[in-house]
Amino acid sequence: MTTITFETASIADAVKKAGHVAPERGKAFDQAAGLLFKLTPQDTSSEFCVKATNHQVWYTEWVKPNSIVGKAVTWRLPSSLMVSVLSSLPIGTGRTVTMSDEGKNLGDGRVLMTSGRMKAKINTLDLDAYADWEPFDTDNMIEVKDLGERFNQVEWAADKNGAIPFTGIHIDGKNLICTDRVVLAKYPLEIPGLDEPLTIPAKMLTGVISRMGPIKIASSGTNLHISPDEYIQITCLVYGQKFPSTKGIMKRDHEDSISFLKAELVSCINRAVTFTGSDRAPILKLFIGREEISVLMANEEEGLLGDVVEVPGQAQHKLVCLMITPQNILHVLSNAPSDKVTIHYNSDPEKSNRVVWVEDGSGYEAWVATRRDIQKQTD
Repeated sequence: MTTITFETASIADAVKKAGHVAPERGKAFDQAAGLLFKLTPQDTSSEFCVKATNHQVWYTEWVKPNSIVGKAVTWRLPSSLMVSVLSSLPIGTGRTVTMSDEGKNLGDGRVLMTSGRMKAKINTLDLDAYADWEPFDTDNMIEVKDLGERFNQVEWAADKNGAIPFTGIHIDGKNLICTDRVVLAKYPLEIPGLDEPLTIPAKMLTGVISRMGPIKIASSGTNLHISPDEYIQITCLVYGQKFPSTKGIMKRDHEDSISFLKAELVSCINRAVTFTGSDRAPILKLFIGREEISVLMANEEEGLLGDVVEVPGQAQHKLVCLMITPQNILHVLSNAPSDKVTIHYNSDPEKSNRVVWVEDGSGYEAWVATRRDIQKQTD
């Protein structure tokens, strides 16, 4: 019998991050569902780690137990269940969780988990169907500052359910870029020593490393190794598909611009989208002109709502109407690091406004496609 006791906060945090990687559906779920809990004997001590993979990202975190009684053990446990139970437990000084195999050390039974008066018996999953992996060498890795935060500022633009490589974050050594072909987000990030541009899965990483500081990385051609600290190792599959050229999208030749506090327009748009109703493809009308930015959302079921942000001294021209999917412009604005943003557009009705350019002065830039060509100016 093996019994392991942890600080509740430490094991709950590790399981939560690993849970971001563990698959919940599809082929990856059939092959790699759950989390791997592994206690390995060392010469003078023991190592315990939590692992998860979706066959695109491989996550390992070492956790230091308070105490260990027994020998080496490996358990494969349901990811959603473990995340839910551990995240619901109280944390703080002296709060602990104990896991025991009830005399079974081959992962073919149940694991007993206790914390205070809480007791749970959790059925294990088949170990034979789960392919384990070894840690990578952390020597000669490149340190990158704020990599996780930068990932977070662009990954929202990646295609959530589309085709590779649009589901990834493209890293070219100077910028991070994501696009779903309707919106595109870019943030500058210098990575010295990166030999070739690469694209890695976007969705799983941001929930794992978004709040971490300097992070070490190393490319091995088909994989990118990421080491946020001495306790965590992440390996990402590098997509073999070439990332498309974005030069045709990233246009900066708009003749007009308007700057404002993003929070004001975000609030207006959030109020407007409550009038979306059952429309699965809502259109937000964004009017710029007469020293104002105004929004309008209307549908037959709910009615309509309009709101205005005043921008004195700017946009002193006739009204220009941009037709935009509301969630797209909300993502563009909300993910800008700065409080103040600038929208670039064309007030001339003869000029195309197919793509609107947004930037905030920090290096963050985004392009969003409108739903149709600019409407004619109105008096």
